[in-house]
Amino acid sequence: MKKIFSVVMVIMIFTGCASIISSPKQKVKVTAAPGDAHVVITADNGKEYYNGNPSEITLPRKYEYSVVVSMPGFLDQKILITKNFNGWLVGNLCFGWIPGGVVDFLTGAVWKLEPDKINITLKTAMVDRADGPVIVYFTRDEDGEIRSLSVPMIKS
Repeated sequence: MKKIFSVVMVIMIFTGCASIISSPKQKVKVTAAPGDAHVVITADNGKEYYNGNPSEITLPRKYEYSVVVSMPGFLDQKILITKNFNGWLVGNLCFGWIPGGVVDFLTGAVWKLEPDKINITLKTAMVDRADGPVIVYFTRDEDGEIRSLSVPMIKS
């Protein structure tokens, strides 16, 4: 009986409700149109966590992030991923397990990243030239090469 009690106490002391229910990392899904856009995710500590095409990315919960989606011929889009309190932290308060709350804070499990689904539609870039603004449209041909068409904005 003492062994069981000891094991239960160790588990209670070294884990927290948020750590048990949700891990210290969270998946964030980034989708973009066009689908082959480039995504860079940087944490508030300056570390780059992802650099590639839109995907589902696993991020540590303890940071906030800047997500930049870009593609030649389109305006860059930037969105912030913020951290908010994970509701499972309340479980520590309900059961009076202060050590569990400390563990949740140390592992980052106390945070929930929001938004966890990001869908970006890039906007076509407008370029200012000496003879006036121009909208540039980009597309891919049959061979996968990027092609562009410049359309001047005419004042009426």
